[in-house]
Amino acid sequence: MIRIVIIYAQRSWGTGERPPRRLDWQKIIRRVGGGGMVLMGDLNAHSQHWDPRCAERREAAYWEENIDKHRLVIANDDRHTQY
Repeated sequence: MIRIVIIYAQRSWGTGERPPRRLDWQKIIRRVGGGGMVLMGDLNAHSQHWDPRCAERREAAYWEENIDKHRLVIANDDRHTQY
């Protein structure tokens, strides 16, 4: 079984925070029944971790830390994800 988790990390109009940052990622990421997980979405963050052409790192620290903490693998192939 593979779980697909989709994130849209837009700022909340009222508070300015990004709601996905309040989630318990340890619980979401843990493997269920030996299956895997694909985590994807619009993080509204820019980093050379997932975009080698990124000129300005922005809003990335939270996601970079979680990628490292949970030993996630970035599977980008350097192509644009939207047109």
